[in-house]
Amino acid sequence: VRPFVRREVERDDEEVVKTVGERSVQVINGVTANGRGQTGTAYQFDKCFGNDTTQDELFKQSGVTGLLDHVLEGYSATVFAYGPTGSGKTYTITGKPDNINKNGSGDSSDGLVIRSIESLFGKIRDLTGEGRQFKVRGSCVEIYNESVVDL
Repeated sequence: VRPFVRREVERDDEEVVKTVGERSVQVINGVTANGRGQTGTAYQFDKCFGNDTTQDELFKQSGVTGLLDHVLEGYSATVFAYGPTGSGKTYTITGKPDNINKNGSGDSSDGLVIRSIESLFGKIRDLTGEGRQFKVRGSCVEIYNESVVDL
């Protein structure tokens, strides 16, 4: 669950998606027919991250580092972000828009792609001293409205 963007804070929007524990997200559907309370639907996942989770915490707890270890053993890996528009997929994967172009990597907002690349090549640096060689190929695509865009 992503934090509010400035526009949402300025409008005093209400949070309609909330994490409930570490494995559940609740989507608030609004006020009930009798005008009292709110209805909601809960969804269960392997792991949920709240809007106060940092990009670094997400990277460390998401399982991506384990995938990178398997990549170094010769396996392929995929990280897939799924959710409705505005849920934070792009921010989670890439970080702040154009931040990498302006400031390079190392910013606290760096997303999973930048953190994964840095981690992977750090692991490769450590292993090449053992006489191992690596060939790295990667791709990053976005599927939006049934169209695939190569990022």
